[in-house]
Amino acid sequence: TFHHLAQQCSDCGGFYAGRDWTYRGNTLERNLWHHINPSIFSTNVMTIYLDDQLSSVRIADSIFNHTGDVLQLGGGRNNAFVGNIVN
Repeated sequence: TFHHLAQQCSDCGGFYAGRDWTYRGNTLERNLWHHINPSIFSTNVMTIYLDDQLSSVRIADSIFNHTGDVLQLGGGRNNAFVGNIVN
């Protein structure tokens, strides 16, 4: 379970990754993400932020509840977002 993350930052995510080719093939699976929203001190907060051409990440079978922007892709390819529930 991940909750109340990235409360006082900008251009960030509850999960943030990028600029590293060794991250290819990682999986975020069967997680509960909730209450990840910008506060009055932050802007541009994503629940999952794959930045700077990050590729081949699988996000699957997770629940996103009371989150603002669920996914930000900053380029990259072969990313998968499958079997998730977004409320």
